[in-house]
Amino acid sequence: MAQQRQSGRAIECDIAVFLKQEPKTTQFSAFLENVEKMDIVAFLVEVTSHLNELNLKLQGKENSVVDLITAVHAFQKKLELFKQDLQEECTHFPKVQGQVKGDKSCFVNFIDKLIVNFGKRFDSFTLGQQLSLFIHNPFLITEIREFSKQATET
Repeated sequence: MAQQRQSGRAIECDIAVFLKQEPKTTQFSAFLENVEKMDIVAFLVEVTSHLNELNLKLQGKENSVVDLITAVHAFQKKLELFKQDLQEECTHFPKVQGQVKGDKSCFVNFIDKLIVNFGKRFDSFTLGQQLSLFIHNPFLITEIREFSKQATET
């Protein structure tokens, strides 16, 4: 692992040296040397990775509507966890943990906005617990009247 880090840093160093030497690429060199911008890049890499995981769960022919709604609602819960994690140890954001040494409040604000955005887009997609259970396994429904009432409301 240490060798990979060292070789990765060597590649980064080689890239930085190359960018400094080429007159047309000095702006990219300056960008790479800007710590605040690299902090943002590290955070965006992590957030994009989490969104890609959700995207992959939403793809495929074998998914039911319940599976899709469950994946979105689970991700909404994860966003709350991510927000809390960014304020503490950054367990779900290892690149941020390794890169960012200062304030992470702008990342927390970004996650807050993501939570609001997901809420606006997906909170109306609910099936109800009994209906979801029925779709997964209809033989688990024991409260027929409650199920009938809930199914007609949704």
